[in-house]
Amino acid sequence: MHSSLWLSALLVVPLLGSLGAALGRGKQGLAYAVAVASAVVENGDRRRDLLPLQRARRRAQTFDFATRYVVSAPFGLAYDVALDGISLFMVELTAIVVLLALLGGRDKRREPSFVSWLLILTSFTMGSFVAHDLLEFFIFFELTLVPCYFIISGWGGAEKNKAALKFFIYTFSASAFLLIGILYLGLAHQHQTQGRSPSPTACLPRRR
Repeated sequence: MHSSLWLSALLVVPLLGSLGAALGRGKQGLAYAVAVASAVVENGDRRRDLLPLQRARRRAQTFDFATRYVVSAPFGLAYDVALDGISLFMVELTAIVVLLALLGGRDKRREPSFVSWLLILTSFTMGSFVAHDLLEFFIFFELTLVPCYFIISGWGGAEKNKAALKFFIYTFSASAFLLIGILYLGLAHQHQTQGRSPSPTACLPRRR
């Protein structure tokens, strides 16, 4: 078991980069430089501690870099993150794609806003890949819809506003069925354990 600090940094670094890019909107090119630097740090974090585990963990069925902090026990809310062979690959791919997107897809139209939303999207995407229980995964997945909406509506093509609205409504509506399934699993597990869990979501199984 390794320290989870580097895993948590995958979520925090893009958020800090987004804040720095937003604050640097007064100087031309500063927001873009901050965003690229954040993406480079994100890749460095990935390589420093995660990449050496790739061969050993890719086929492993156990989790590493795991940490759990209970936020609200009655509601089953917790910061619970971990890494296995599949999520390791997705984390690596996300970090690389974001860096390439910044380097190859620069758009100077309201650049600070664009790179800020992209970094926020990166953080929430990383969170959905390292989430270790269903409720946490659902929250991170839903949060990705917000930056996606603003990116599409701000820098999309023809009828971008309509496309962004349709994307948000359709995806959010479909996610309602996912939430129903999660709650059903929690209630079913609570029934099987004869109500020993304090809430339907507190007994949700961890993601596998």
